[in-house]
Amino acid sequence: MKNKDQILLEEAYLSIYNESAGSSKGIAFRKDSRGNDIGVAIGVEHGITPELSEQLINRIRAIKGIRGAFTEGADRDPIDPILDKLGIKRAGNWDELLGNNKGAQNPNFNSVYIFMQSDVEGNANHVSTFSGKTIREAILTWKNAKIMNINVKKAIQDIEEAGFGKYLDKPFSKELMSNFLQKMSDTVYVPPSYQLNTKSYFGAKMNAIEHERNISLFNCMNRGVVFTGAGHLTELANMKEFNPYIELLDADKAV
Repeated sequence: MKNKDQILLEEAYLSIYNESAGSSKGIAFRKDSRGNDIGVAIGVEHGITPELSEQLINRIRAIKGIRGAFTEGADRDPIDPILDKLGIKRAGNWDELLGNNKGAQNPNFNSVYIFMQSDVEGNANHVSTFSGKTIREAILTWKNAKIMNINVKKAIQDIEEAGFGKYLDKPFSKELMSNFLQKMSDTVYVPPSYQLNTKSYFGAKMNAIEHERNISLFNCMNRGVVFTGAGHLTELANMKEFNPYIELLDADKAV
C-alpha cells in the first residue's frame, strides 16, 4: 500500500507532466543545512523554452556564487532567454559529469538506450536509424551505437535475458522494429501510469542508471542552475539521501 508521501509525489509528477507546453515543468531548489537556497533545477519540456515568473527569476538570481547552467543529454533545449534573464552562461552537461560511470556511460550496461531513445526523438525517427535482414542484424549494425557508446553484442545478451530473444531472428521491417522497441520500453515505464518498473530486467537497469544520473544532477545543483526533464525533479525529492535538501514546486507554482 502506498503511503501518503508516495501518493503526493505521484500527484506532483502527474501535475508537472500535464501542464501546457511552453511553461516550466516544475522547479526544485536545493537547500543547505540551514534551509538557504544553494542551487536549482528547472524542469523542461525538451525542445521548448521554459517560462519562469519574475519572482522565481529573482529568487534564482539571489543565490550566491552561481557557477552557471548545466544542461541534459544532447543539449537540445532553447534555454538562452532564461540564461539572459539570470545573467549566467552554460557551464557543462550534467549527463557528462557522472562520478563513476557505472550506468549511463557504461557500454556494457546501458543497452536500455537502444529503445528508450524512441521516447526522446519520436518512434518513427528512431526506427529509421535501424536496418538489416533481421532484427538481430539491425541491432548489431545500428549506426547510432557508437554515438550512444553502447556495446551491441552485450545488448543482444540483455535482450535475450529480458525475454525478448524470440524477436531477434525475425525478418526486419520498420513496423516490427517499432513494435519490438515499444514492447521493451513498456517493461520499463509501464502504461498507463508510466511509473518506473524496477522489477523488470530493463527496469532495474534503468533504475540504476537514473539513480546515478540523479546524483550527478544533485551535485550540479550545488551553486548551479540545472535544466532537466521534469521527471528527475520528483525522483530527486523521492531519494532519501536528497529529500531533506530539496524543495519541490509543481508547475502551477513555477510560472
